[in-house]
Amino acid sequence: MEIYFSKISGLYETQALSKPAEVLRTTRAGEKLDMISLSDRAKEFNAVMSAVRQSPDIRTEKVEALKSTIQNGSYKISADAIAAKIVKDYFSA
Repeated sequence: MEIYFSKISGLYETQALSKPAEVLRTTRAGEKLDMISLSDRAKEFNAVMSAVRQSPDIRTEKVEALKSTIQNGSYKISADAIAAKIVKDYFSA
């Protein structure tokens, strides 16, 4: 899994906030208990964080495949491919 923080950093940049959504909780008699005010941006952030929490930390199928190739000696590292990827990522960010 690749995560490019430069591509998702726009979610966290400072910008004008939209009108917050207001949620009022009341007692049975109609008295106000508390008030919660969330902006649309906070709701989006909460949705992103929820998706991150639900994704697995370890992709076991990929780990097992790598273990297998390393153990049987067929895992090959291409220095040229690694260097090309580093250069590509550096200049595309």
